[in-house]
Amino acid sequence: MILAIDCGSTNHKVGLFDENLVRRAECSTPVVYTVRDGNRVELDAEKIWQDTLSLTRQACDLAKIEAAQIRTIALASQAQTFTVLDTEGRPVMPFISWADKRALNESDELAHLLGREFHHHCSFPTPLPQLQLSKLLWLRRHQSESLRPDWKIVSLPGFLSWRLGGLHIADDNLAAMGGLYSCVEEGWWARALSVCSVSPKQLGDLVPVTRALPVTRPCSDLGLSPNVRIVSAGNDQTSGAYANRSKEGGLILSLGTALVAYRYAGKVAGPYRPAGCWGPYPGGGFYELVSRDQGCAALDWAVAELMPNDE
Repeated sequence: MILAIDCGSTNHKVGLFDENLVRRAECSTPVVYTVRDGNRVELDAEKIWQDTLSLTRQACDLAKIEAAQIRTIALASQAQTFTVLDTEGRPVMPFISWADKRALNESDELAHLLGREFHHHCSFPTPLPQLQLSKLLWLRRHQSESLRPDWKIVSLPGFLSWRLGGLHIADDNLAAMGGLYSCVEEGWWARALSVCSVSPKQLGDLVPVTRALPVTRPCSDLGLSPNVRIVSAGNDQTSGAYANRSKEGGLILSLGTALVAYRYAGKVAGPYRPAGCWGPYPGGGFYELVSRDQGCAALDWAVAELMPNDE
């Protein structure tokens, strides 16, 4: 059995699939934000974990299986969202969402410091406030006690990989979107790390997107098998595009919290367009996407205007 988890911005979702990829169960719950005031956007890490446990149990009940029958866990996620874990694996701060824009001053400073070469290393053209790089510099300046050198900096799927299987990992597809990974060097970008005074050890082991890894400590809360594998499947747009065979050509349109157009770009590395986002694609090659954060907010507004009484 395959357990698929999508750490979305609107809903936290799980699905169970059999060996023939037939969906046996699916469950979801709305993502609860503890802070959402325009500049700061935060989530409670333990709430995310408890929701993951609850949804997994619900899915297993619906599929009439035991969690020990799960052999693969695949994790897709919103990009950028991260927290910090202490040496016991406990979150020392909330998740800071990709939508959080508190690091505006830091992003302006990083854009000047890292210059035009930034887009050759990072998926994004410039160090936006939403990037993990920008927010880590903000934390270094305002909450430095959260970045002890023996603590782990983990993305949303990285947090679940640690809790579900004892793996401190980051896939290259998601890492490239944070500003700390170099698509040129195919590893953690030493220059960016030095700006934030963080180390590769804090960020975890880099793995190619979609590579399956055996767990080192299966989650006892779920009774997972010691033979289970974890797959970090990259950002949610990449997962959707891969499942819809974007490598065969054409655009994939995603109407999630952000409005996204996505394409497989081929074997030659980007960047391809000044405003495009690019990065590693599963199995080799690269993708390109363009997005608008306000895209689906505009759709919600249009629906409310046209169908005000529709529930």
